[in-house]
Amino acid sequence: MGLLAERSDGTHLVNELEIPVAVLGIPDAIVAAGPDGVMVANKAVSHKIKEIAGWFDRRPMLEEHRWGESRIMDRFRDGDGCETIVRRLSLKDGARIGNRVHLRRRGLWVVLAGEGEAVIGGRLKRVSAGDALPIPPGKSHGIRALQGLVLLEIQRGANLDDSDAVHESGDRRDAAAGGLRRSETD
Repeated sequence: MGLLAERSDGTHLVNELEIPVAVLGIPDAIVAAGPDGVMVANKAVSHKIKEIAGWFDRRPMLEEHRWGESRIMDRFRDGDGCETIVRRLSLKDGARIGNRVHLRRRGLWVVLAGEGEAVIGGRLKRVSAGDALPIPPGKSHGIRALQGLVLLEIQRGANLDDSDAVHESGDRRDAAAGGLRRSETD
């Protein structure tokens, strides 16, 4: 949803947000608004966009995956140095997030819609809207959508980058393609 108002000749507007964006009196520009930020550039210097984008050292707010998409809803760091990220995960029918272990963070999945099967610490559980699944540090976990699964995921820890994740097979692509596996040791 967007509006190019008067004196905005030659301007292009791309808005991926759910809020309106209006451009007034800015000719020959590119205006892009999305979950990762807002960029406004004169067309004459728009070739430098990639150069500028490299300045921002942030995890993308919206990511597309083989299994669906994830969107960061909120992120913050408290006074103790712990970071919290809240994401909405949308899994396609039959898609799965393969088993993984996070060594130094805790998590929580809250099912908002759909149905699925989750394995946490070797225990298989059928899940549906309203279910909450705590994920302690060091516990293997994975989930599969039986019917359009939407989750709210909360992660909390000192380091929430991918260095904390151990994928079951050691290869991210294999883990994402693999099934949910129950552990006989947990």
